Amino acid sequence: MNLPYLGISIENSSNLLITHQHNDRARALEVSIPLVDLNKRGFDDSAHAVGTLVLRLMRRWYPEAFQMAPNLAAPNDSEMPNECDDHGLVAALIEKSLLERSSAYLGTLDHLIGRLREKEHDPQTKVTIDTWPSMRDHISRF
Repeated sequence: MNLPYLGISIENSSNLLITHQHNDRARALEVSIPLVDLNKRGFDDSAHAVGTLVLRLMRRWYPEAFQMAPNLAAPNDSEMPNECDDHGLVAALIEKSLLERSSAYLGTLDHLIGRLREKEHDPQTKVTIDTWPSMRDHISRF
């Protein structure tokens, strides 16, 4: 199996569990999304949010493989992390926190997540906001 990778499963018959294993990390990051929350959003909205998240992560981790598939880039994907909107910045800081095994960016992430909550947002941003408490808990252990 290639690293990094994502695993998607059902946890306790009630949560969609997305597991992110990156190279030498002793413990994988796990993001649990209650199925009842996804159910409220409906199939299309949930499928779009989860699918977008998966494709964006895979594009970021395996850029060479995705060079041959330019149509798999989201229309608002930015190639330069410094030119991201708040959601892009949150994604970049979460990734940086995980790679560095650091909780140094939690204050900034809390602030940015708070700003995202105040705005109208797309399905992927909603997933980021909804899963932030469990992600924050994981990062805070570093």
